[in-house]
Amino acid sequence: MACQCLRKIKGKWLSFCKYNKQRIMRSPRYLLTQRVRLFLEQGRDLNMPVGEAERIRKFLRWNLVGVFNDPFVHLYNFRGYNVLRDREKDLWFVYTPEGKKLYFKRGMSRKEAVRTYRSLEEEQDLHSPHYYFFDGLTLSENSVVADIGVAEGNFGLKIVDRVKELYLFECDAGWIEALEATFEPWKDKVHIVNRFVSDTTSSDTVRLDDFFRDKSVPHILKLDVEGAEVAVLEGAAAFLKEGRISDLLVCTYHKKGDPERLSAKLECFNYTIAFSQGYMLFLTEGYQAQPPYDFRKGLLHATYKL
Repeated sequence: MACQCLRKIKGKWLSFCKYNKQRIMRSPRYLLTQRVRLFLEQGRDLNMPVGEAERIRKFLRWNLVGVFNDPFVHLYNFRGYNVLRDREKDLWFVYTPEGKKLYFKRGMSRKEAVRTYRSLEEEQDLHSPHYYFFDGLTLSENSVVADIGVAEGNFGLKIVDRVKELYLFECDAGWIEALEATFEPWKDKVHIVNRFVSDTTSSDTVRLDDFFRDKSVPHILKLDVEGAEVAVLEGAAAFLKEGRISDLLVCTYHKKGDPERLSAKLECFNYTIAFSQGYMLFLTEGYQAQPPYDFRKGLLHATYKL
C-alpha cells in the first residue's frame, strides 16, 4: 500500500510537470485541455451528470486531457514494467500480479510491450471505466466463458483458473502464437479460435449461435470488437432470447451512440443493464478536436432477468 501511495504521488508530480511544460509551450494538447475544461464548465451538450462533469473539469486543472481523465491514471504515468524475453519461444512476456506469464506478439519491441502492458494495467484499474469485474459478476468452476476480441488475452488470463472452459476468439492472426504461449498451462480447457465473430457464418466469420450449436453454451460473454458489438449480439440472438447466456460484458465506447444502442438491444432480450463508473473521451480529430466533446461510457454489464 505504501509503495502504491508513493507511486501515485510520483505520477501526480510528473503529470503536473508535463502539464506545465506543455502550458509554457502552448502545445496542441494543452490548448485542447483548456477547450475541454471550458466545454465542461459551460455545461451545454453534456451527456453526463453535472457532478461528473465538474469532477473531470477539476482533474483537468493540472492534468492534460486523455482517454481517462481521473486521478487513478497517476498510478500508471511513466511506470516501468519488467518485460522479459523467453529465449525458447523468442517472445517478450511479463509476469502479471497473479504470477502468470502474459506473452506479446512477435515483432513487438520491448518498449512496445511495456507500453502495451501499462495500458492494460491502467484500463483494468478498479476505478477505470474499462474495468471488467463488475459487482454481481459471478464465476465458478462450472462457468463457460467466451472472450470475443481477445488481443493479448489479459481478461481471460485473470479468470482462467476459476472457470470450466474458456473460448478465446481473436481475428488478428498475429496474436494467436502469443495466446498459445500464454494459455499453454491451461490448454486442456482453453480453446483459441482465429475467426471474426459476427452476424453471419462464412469461411472467415462465425455466428455464436452456429459455433456453439453442438458445444456448451457460454454463461458469460465478454465483447471488445472495435465497434462490431451489435453484429456479435445479432449473431447470438437465439441464445440471448432463451436466456442461456446469463451475463455479458460489452464495450460501449467504440462508436458514438453505442451505450444507448447496445443497452436498448439487450433490454429487448430481457437483460438488466449496469454501466461502469466514469467516462472515456475519444478525440477522432486528435488534439485539434472542437466541441462538443464525446464522453462515452466504457462498459456495460448485462444480466438476464430470471
